[in-house]
Order: sequence, then C-alpha cells, then structure tokens
Amino acid sequence: MTVLGIELGAAWLRVATLVDGQPRVVAQLPAAIGFVDGARRTDAALAACRPDQRLDAVADWLARPAADGVAGVAWPVVDGVARSPVELAAHLVRAGVVAAIAAHGPVVGAVVAVPLDLGALERRVLRDAVLAAGVPMVRLVASASAAAVVIADQRPARLLLIDRGARATRATVVESIDGMIDVVGYAAAPADARDDDPAARALAAAAIDPAGLSDAVVIGGGAADRALTARLLTPYGHAAHPVDDPATVAVRGAARLARMFVDEPAAVTVDVITPGFSLGAGSALTPMIPAGAIAPTREVRLIARDRADRLTIDLELWEDSAPPRPYGRYRIAGLPPGNGAIAACEVTIDVDRIPRIDASDLVNGGALAVEPVVEVGLGPDELAELRAAVCEDR
Repeated sequence: MTVLGIELGAAWLRVATLVDGQPRVVAQLPAAIGFVDGARRTDAALAACRPDQRLDAVADWLARPAADGVAGVAWPVVDGVARSPVELAAHLVRAGVVAAIAAHGPVVGAVVAVPLDLGALERRVLRDAVLAAGVPMVRLVASASAAAVVIADQRPARLLLIDRGARATRATVVESIDGMIDVVGYAAAPADARDDDPAARALAAAAIDPAGLSDAVVIGGGAADRALTARLLTPYGHAAHPVDDPATVAVRGAARLARMFVDEPAAVTVDVITPGFSLGAGSALTPMIPAGAIAPTREVRLIARDRADRLTIDLELWEDSAPPRPYGRYRIAGLPPGNGAIAACEVTIDVDRIPRIDASDLVNGGALAVEPVVEVGLGPDELAELRAAVCEDR
C-alpha cells in the first residue's frame, strides 16, 4: 500500500512516499498547470504552452475572489476555458500522484501539508482536488506539525520551526510528546517585514522561554540562505541545528503521518481553529466557532422562522478573517407548516478545519435538508464526475 505526503506551494508541488520505511520525495513539479486542446500539461510539457494556455502559482487561485462576487472564487480562463480552482489543482496533483503510482503502486491515502493559517475556503478546494486526483482518503495537517514528525523522530521534543517562504515567515512552536503533535504557539509576518519577529511572538503565545526549546530549525525554501538562517537562529543557539533538505521536510513528514493515519486512524496531531466562524440568518452575524478552539468541534444555534408559512430558512457562514470572508450560503428546507417550528442549526468543524452545516427540527424532531446555494466545495456526485475526468486525462 502506497501512502503519500503532498505539499502544494506557490512554486512547487511536492509528493513524498515511504521507501523502506523512510520518507522520500518522489515527484517535484512546478506549481503550474497548462491545457492544450483540453489535455493537461505539467512539468517539462509546460514549455509547449502559450501564455494563455498555462496558469502559474496554482495555489494562489484556491480562493481568489471572483470579480462579480457571485461564484465565491474566481475561475481563471486557461486555453479558452473557464476552469474551477478544484479542477486546476486536481489536474496538477494528479500528475504527482501518477508519478508515485508508477514508482510504488496504487495509492491508498495521503496527508497534505498546509500552512497553519490556511483558510477554510482554500482547505475545502485543496481537499476536494486531492480526492478528485484519485486519492481515496485525505487528511490536511499543518506543515509545522508534519515537519516536527521528521525532526523529533519519536523523541520528546519542544520545537521552534521557522518557515521562511518567499512571501511570509511563519514561526510555530510544536510539542511532540508520546506520539502527540501539538501546536502551542504561532505567529507570521510578511517576508519583507524588518522589525517583526514572528519567532519571538510565537514563543510568547506559547508562554515558553527560549531556554526550554529542544530544537530550533529553519525550514522551507529560505533555509538555503545560510546567512539568513544563522541570523534567525542566533537567539536560540543552544537548540539550533540544521536539518536534512529543509525545503522538503514538511512533505516528508506528511508521508510519515499518512502511514500512521492509514495503519491506525487516530488523531495524532492537534490543530487549532484560526480564524473562527460566524453564522447569519437574515440578521447580524452571530459568532459560532471561536478562534483558538481545537478541531474537530461543533456548536448549535437555534433559529426560529419569522413567519408560520415560511418553510425554509436562509443561512450564511462566514470566516472571521480580516476582513471576514463568506464561506457559503445555505437553505434549510423541510420545516413543517404552522407555528413554533425552530431549526437547530449545527456547525461542525472537522479535523481538517473545514465546516459542515446540519439542521434538525427542534420541535417535531427529525433531520432537515441543508441545501448549498453557493459553496466553494463539490458535492459527492460532482466530485465523482470530476475524478473520472481528471483520472482519464493522460
């Protein structure tokens, strides 16, 4: 059985698997996708695409706002066809999955390493895309948690991981104890911010003194700059040390986590919800899931309809980012006629930090239908249709 670690960044798609029990990168492709006469082009084949036939930095399109604001996210035009972000990412990920299958056999599951602060919109698009790429089981895990699996290597550890990317510097304090990976502090800053020290802020958020660190490492593409790495680690000299191939440590850790999840499906990573979520039902938004809660979690809000003859209730779910972003609009249907009907609306944030809405009739009992009006994700039938198209494309 082949399990994968996957990481989609601004520049690269990386795929790793386990070879003789050790994680190895088996595919590294430019994070770009092209289409010529409807057929996908990746990696070296992108050179044959005209500018209008390719799209670079696919990850930047996971939740780019649509110009008209109606569809939720933009559908870029590639080779004359408007394509959804799920489709674009699915075709790109499929190329990496095919390379892994060719080398190591059928894939049974994958863990995707993502930034801790990746929003719910991007997470839903990315998870749907990996499923559409033919991976049967998918989990999303914070990149720092995945990297900690490799760096700690089953020993008790308290790690400061500084991920220096082209656009941002992310600092995460992670504790690894008895197989549990727990994020206890996090901060980020734009890569060009001179006076901001996200590492110090992450330690402050975790209430940890630098002397209490067992490891302080720089990961990501920026770790190749030795002078920068040395400067970032100067305050943590007692714990500072290099790691092998820091640009790929997160995806290699994701491959290890994928094996753990497949062999023994259990939560071994603790993820913090940030930002939170609010719910609207024809009125001001009401906070539902607070930032800082541990995923998975759920909250219930009771909603009474405003008229006895109204058989539906319209809802909006918003992500409490800055500024707030609409995640989706929904309609609760099936309320019985008459007075007194109240919908118990349940918002669940799953282990991947992706929300789901369910509802029931509090007065008469029984489930109510929740129909997406606008949502970035795909339903089961749409996902199956896209999977068939993506996996058929050679």
